[in-house]
Amino acid sequence: MTAPANLIEQQWQDFASVYRVAGAGPTQVRECRRAFYAGAISLFHLLLGVSDDGSEPTETNLALLNDINAEFQRYADDLENGRA
Repeated sequence: MTAPANLIEQQWQDFASVYRVAGAGPTQVRECRRAFYAGAISLFHLLLGVSDDGSEPTETNLALLNDINAEFQRYADDLENGRA
């Protein structure tokens, strides 16, 4: 089994490079990353609630959602343990 892709982290890196977050101080970068992940987690939870249209998700859909959820859990664990 391969390690889940860091899909949201890559989006954060892209966002940070475009908006020059890397030029900010470490506290500001950390807080921006936390806000970015909070928004992504909120969106993810919203997307989970939208799938009530009666159609069945595909295996690919489920794998993607599982990978994103695993990444969020790793980030939450890092945050809780002072690593984020």
